[in-house]
Amino acid sequence: MTQQQASLSPLKRANPSDSDALIHCIYDSSHELMQFMFGDKATALAVLRKLYSHSSGLFSYRFGWTYSQHSEIKGAVLGYSRHQLKQQEFMGAIQLLIAIPLTLKAHLLTTVRKALEGYVPLPSKEAFYINNIAVCESARDKGSVQRSLMLFACN
Repeated sequence: MTQQQASLSPLKRANPSDSDALIHCIYDSSHELMQFMFGDKATALAVLRKLYSHSSGLFSYRFGWTYSQHSEIKGAVLGYSRHQLKQQEFMGAIQLLIAIPLTLKAHLLTTVRKALEGYVPLPSKEAFYINNIAVCESARDKGSVQRSLMLFACN
């Protein structure tokens, strides 16, 4: 792909400035899990915003790709290789403990930890683990964004 083609592509590496658009997409892509972990949407979004801004950890912008139409983010893929997942798990856990409110720490360390134990098996050596395929609310039910993100994630 030439530099000009890359600049016209709807898929781009995510960056920290994408957080406002992406944290809502990420939340919506697994809202039941987010509700279980954080209790309410506002808390989950605040935690996701903190985690997304880091250059490491499982929700870091470094592991995301955005999909845009007409210069507006419509969706994202967040995922890792086996090596990246193993490398980021510990840092991601530390960052999560720092980012969540004190009132949720016991819940996260007991109930959530027990429920999610073994939840994310390591991908095979050459595979890519897709954490989230997130389609923003304005692009839902249209199909094209989700299809594009799925094709991207599978290649």
